[in-house]
Amino acid sequence: MRQQEVHQFLLRFFEANHCPITEHGPGFMTVQLTVEMDKQIMNRPFYWHWREKTGGEPNPMKITFITDKETAPEDMDGEFIYFGAPRLFQIFQAVKQNGRFTRIYEKIVSAGARVPLQPWLGLNVVISYQSDMKKDRLLSLGLHLVSGTIIEGFQQKLAPLPLTSQISDYCFTISPMIKPESGIKRMEHY
Repeated sequence: MRQQEVHQFLLRFFEANHCPITEHGPGFMTVQLTVEMDKQIMNRPFYWHWREKTGGEPNPMKITFITDKETAPEDMDGEFIYFGAPRLFQIFQAVKQNGRFTRIYEKIVSAGARVPLQPWLGLNVVISYQSDMKKDRLLSLGLHLVSGTIIEGFQQKLAPLPLTSQISDYCFTISPMIKPESGIKRMEHY
């Protein structure tokens, strides 16, 4: 991972976790962490324990990351982050912990009619075959929570759709508590 890739990764990570980037320039960024991100990546468990026990107002850190020492201002004070740095490893762990599950919705732009959203459960799994040789197979499955339909290649079918983390104003969800049809049906297209 090159330094430019580290920089882009950090930008995407902090934006996805709603941490405002207060300053940004070539080779550096200053980030105001949220309480959750501060707890996950800043190694301050005693501070947070004290704040929670005393009921004090939380004060998450503001931190400057330097990704390129040559292009960042010389007088800048911050933490140099590179591939292999302990802080970057902590951020990778936070990605692993927070990125296991997500809830996304199809973005509906229709302002007129109410559009029903269908509940799907997407699973990306690795199947390992082992005998005298080892072979791994990555599967992307989609399970329709109303009918019980299972489809393969679910991730590829989601790629062209406009997706968002917030439900659109002009749609409603169908409850997955409806009893599925008997047996599991297999469909190639949904």
